[in-house]
Amino acid sequence: MNFKNAFSILSAALVFTAPVHAELIPGTTLSLDMQSAQIQANGRNVNVYRLPVTDTATGAVTFFDAVFQFGVLSDGSVGFTRTSSAAVSAAQLRAADNFVAGTYRDAAGNLYEVTGPAAMPGGRLSYAIAASTAGKTFSASWITGTASANPQFGSSSTKPAEGSAAAFGVLGDKTFNPSSSTAWGTGYAIGATQLSSTNLVIYSYFGNAQPVTSFSLTKN
Repeated sequence: MNFKNAFSILSAALVFTAPVHAELIPGTTLSLDMQSAQIQANGRNVNVYRLPVTDTATGAVTFFDAVFQFGVLSDGSVGFTRTSSAAVSAAQLRAADNFVAGTYRDAAGNLYEVTGPAAMPGGRLSYAIAASTAGKTFSASWITGTASANPQFGSSSTKPAEGSAAAFGVLGDKTFNPSSSTAWGTGYAIGATQLSSTNLVIYSYFGNAQPVTSFSLTKN
């Protein structure tokens, strides 16, 4: 796999509207699944977390964190002046199991309480989230460890792809959608990843193996 070429193409692709599905990079066996990554803007940086790159020839999936920095180019136009990327190690993915309880806020200003951990069989830990803004209901719970052995999923349900989040669970009651998408449904699978001690991401799978939408939370 030529990941250097993959990220050169990704740098250019970020300035265009991308299709909402995984896409094969022409001339390679690599497939990028941008909608499954968490993308955040900060100043002149675009930060991409947990971007899955699949080698369609072998089925191997590698996750990347990447930074794309905007600046003024030599011709006076605005474009990427610096890019960097690094593969996410298995140790880093395991470390993301260490969720941080407390009060969080989403981009719209809604507040949430994250509680846990509670001990589960097999050394797993469970966590829960609930909206605390007056008049709004949103609740979910998740359990660390693999999706395949998650006791919250029935045998007939479509399970999330391993590695697409740090932990998996189900959505409970809700009265609003926390992202611009309506793909949030009670009883459907969700994922959670603690990107840092102050940043938590919740994903919705909505019957799919890969996330279809997500929202980011910042700890107060």
